[in-house]
Amino acid sequence: MTGNLSTSGTGKLDITDIACSISVTGNISNAGTIDATGSTINIACGGNWNDTGGFNIGQSTVTMSGAAKTITTPNNSDFYNLTITGTVTAQNSISIDNNLTINSGSLGLTGAYTHTIAGNIDNNATLSIGTSTVVLTGNLDNN
Repeated sequence: MTGNLSTSGTGKLDITDIACSISVTGNISNAGTIDATGSTINIACGGNWNDTGGFNIGQSTVTMSGAAKTITTPNNSDFYNLTITGTVTAQNSISIDNNLTINSGSLGLTGAYTHTIAGNIDNNATLSIGTSTVVLTGNLDNN
């Protein structure tokens, strides 16, 4: 999809009963609901990720790409798998129920937030923690 994807209010993106991949070249702004609780779902975001609504993660993978992108989740919504292939900064706490993979570029965890990763971190590029705290249940593979 070229451009931005947004939900608002009672709006809902329902991708619950299919295994699929969704690619958005721009921003994903969710003030409604994104329901990705179906089969394996891959969501590629080439812009900023702003989730002030509800993201029902299922076993989805969100891939962030591009330069100078942000993840904003003021309601501390979770990701299942998060993959970074660009330069991304988390604007507040993030929680990952499974794995964090940084293939290229960097992930910056700014501010004095607590970030929770229930799986593993596979870091093939740069992870900057700053003054943040990372609670990691799995392993760190720092290549």
